[in-house]
Formats: sequence, C-alpha cells, structure tokens
Amino acid sequence: MSRTIYPGTPYSLGATWDGEGVNFALFSDSATPAELCLFDSATDNKVPERRIQVTERTHQIWHCYLHGVMPGQLYGYRVRGPYEPQNGHRFSANKVVIAPYAKAISGVINWHDSLFAYQLGNQQEDLSFSETDSAPYIPKAVVVDCAFDWEGDKPPRPPYHQSVIYETHVKGFTQQHPDIPEEIRGTYAAIGHHMNGELENLTNYFIELGLGDAGNKDVIKSGIAQLLVTFPVYRFYDNSWPLADNEKQQLRAILQKFGNDALLTLTKDGDRRYNQRALSFYQRCMQFSGPLMAKSVEDTLMYIYNRFIDHNEVGDSPDMFGLPVNEFHQLMLKRQQEWPLALNGTATHNTKRGEGVRARLNVLSNLSAEWIERVKDWQVMNADLKAGNAPANNDEYFIYQTIVGVYPMPRDNTDGFESRLTNYLEKTLREAKRHSNWAKPNEEYENAVKHFAMGLLNSSRPFWKSFVNFHKK
Repeated sequence: MSRTIYPGTPYSLGATWDGEGVNFALFSDSATPAELCLFDSATDNKVPERRIQVTERTHQIWHCYLHGVMPGQLYGYRVRGPYEPQNGHRFSANKVVIAPYAKAISGVINWHDSLFAYQLGNQQEDLSFSETDSAPYIPKAVVVDCAFDWEGDKPPRPPYHQSVIYETHVKGFTQQHPDIPEEIRGTYAAIGHHMNGELENLTNYFIELGLGDAGNKDVIKSGIAQLLVTFPVYRFYDNSWPLADNEKQQLRAILQKFGNDALLTLTKDGDRRYNQRALSFYQRCMQFSGPLMAKSVEDTLMYIYNRFIDHNEVGDSPDMFGLPVNEFHQLMLKRQQEWPLALNGTATHNTKRGEGVRARLNVLSNLSAEWIERVKDWQVMNADLKAGNAPANNDEYFIYQTIVGVYPMPRDNTDGFESRLTNYLEKTLREAKRHSNWAKPNEEYENAVKHFAMGLLNSSRPFWKSFVNFHKK
C-alpha cells in the first residue's frame, strides 16, 4: 500500500504516534540518507518489508511522518553512508538497524553471520564488507501508544523551596541570588553557601518532628552531614517504618561508624505517630544521598578511569582492564537469578562527552596499536612541557584523548578552542579529586596542566605535526 510521505519534525526522537499517524526521527550526522523499513512480522521472513526513503534532515536528524500508521507497527532502519572502517564508518544498506530510540522491541536476536557488518573469517577481518541481509535475524522496533489515562492524577509540582535540585548551572543559579554575598555569586563557593541552607533545613525538620532536642542542634546537624557524605550506597528505598531488619542494621552501622549518637533515634521503633515522623525525615534524607553520591563518586570515576570499552572479537579484549570476561558473565547470571527484574546498567550513565567525541574515541580502539605508539612518542616529545609531575601520567593521557576527540575538523572554526579546553580541563581535574578539587583547588597543579595543554597547541612543536597527521585519520 502506497503512503504519502510528509516531512514530519525532528522532535521527538524515535517513533511518536499522535492518534492519526507516526512521526519518525533518527539522529545520524554521517548518513546519506536513511531508509525507514516497515515490517508486518518480526519472524516471518517471507513477508517483504516496505522501504521508505527519508529525505528530510534537520540538524543531523532524519525525519518523516506517515499518516495511518498505527501502534503495533514494526519498523527498523537501513542507513546508507560511507563504509570506511578505518575512519569509523560502517554504514550498510544490507543491515537493518534497531531504532535507537525504540520504546518497545519485538522478537529476539537470532545469531547469524549477517548481523556483522564485516565477513566473519575473512582475511581482512573487520575491514571486509558483508553483503548479506540481516533483516530476518534482527529484532524489530515497535510503534507504541504512550497515552495513559491518569484518571485526574496530576504531577505533584512541588514549589522550588521544597525541591531537590540534582544538577544546576552554577552561575545561573547563584549570580542574582539576593541571599548570597555578592563577592561569591556565580562561583562554586556560592553553591556551598546556599546548600548549607539545605542542611540547615534538614536539621530544623528533624527537630520540628520531635526526633531531637533543639539544644543539641549542632550535634544533630553534624550527624546529618556525616550520614549523607558517608552513605555507602546511592540510597535506601524502604517506604515503611519500622524499617526492614536488614536496612535498619545497615543504617545503625553507618550511624555508629562516625560516633554521633544524635541520630540513633532513627533506628528505634515507636507508636504510629512517631513512625510516621521518623519515616518522613528518613525519606527526605534519601532525596539528598543520591545526588551527593553522583557528584562524589560517579562523576569522579568518569574523569579518573578513562580507558576505552570498545571491544570485539577482532579488537581489544575486555580483560585488559577490570573483570575477566568469564567472571563478568557469571556475575550477570547471578544478578539475573537474584534480581530478575533489574537491568544491567554497566554503561548507561551520562558520559561527560558528546556523541561526536565518543565516535572519534571509539575509532581509537580499532587503531589501538598505532594509538599506543603515538601516545608513547608524544610523552617523550612533550616531556619538556611538564612541571615536575604535572600533569600526572593519567591526566596527560586524558589530555591527548580530549584533544583527539574535540579538536575541530579541517575547515571548522577554531576560535575560542584554547579557552574551552582549559576550562574543561579545570573541571576535569576538580571532578577527579586526585590533584585538585572544588573545595580546595590546587591552582599550581591546574595552571601547570593548562600550560602543558597550551604548549601542545603550539604549531611549531614536533607534537603538532604528529598530531595533525594522526587527526586526519
């Protein structure tokens, strides 16, 4: 059945049903162009697919709208473009791509050689090209109806003074805040000044609920701060009081660890009214433990452990770093048995690097031998730029990664690149908390690292010629 193809819109990404048809939107900055494939069956290979050329493109997003397409429609994409493995491109119209923004998937992977872009066993390994069609063996995305009858239920929309802000723009949040001293507005010191008010609010809330004595306020405040910053997990999720025995024991162990008895009342049981008050404060605390964990651990690790994870049977091996492969799979099996409804979120956190940067860095994994030799050469070339041990080896490696990932391509504008790079490196060093941090910035080390990075951009140095030749790849 022929359909009229309308331009549609680049938002929202994925397949969006509006009651009359579906808007399809797919991001790709190198596709030329994409084909939308509609399937009537996820498993019947005899039912032909219908291919629709997607020609509209807005800000690197391919999009179209099909009137009459309904929820339940199976779809995928064949994305045309360059097949240049040496440059990180593996576009092939022979392969059906699972929609990256799919809200539902039908079918399972039926492992077959056609699922690889290259020919398995070919002497050229992953530089070869596979012409076999993967459509019969790949799951299909499903158009879904996201409408839901909320039966009058509405978002709570709490006022700002009762909200927990997970992440914010420091200057925008504090520059014009009337309660923050003018000399520190727009700085991280302003965040510390303002967030101290959140700790004060928690302390007052604890006392207002009758869980502690106002005369013991300083000790209570210190105890709450210690509880939040020493919390061993993202948060606890119990929503009833008394707490479950296991959770209660863990909470007691945390409180006793730093010797502050002011909060031990939280591990006690009482009448119904007391239990309600204790639970209310406990749940309020859990709203803060997650964001603190994210900033103190998750984000920090991203700037310290900067190896690659792009591995396959012809590339690097995962057991170079971290867990051996077999041990990882055993842990995943155990996790599936003990927490069958949980998801493996091994690589789902935000990455701190944009899609274009990650695409470039992933290419390095397929140039691993040359990349390692280049880094070794660069370390020798640039030794004279270092001030003692600044930057440390791990930071120096991160700088090379960063420049490879973000330096503008030929004919792109390089204005302001130096300042963007130094600002980013300052943030990186403080987030990593190895040689500097937000609380006590090590400006001597930071300035040495910035000086090193600026020296790398000096076009008269041997490094620059070596970098430019490598960057062209």
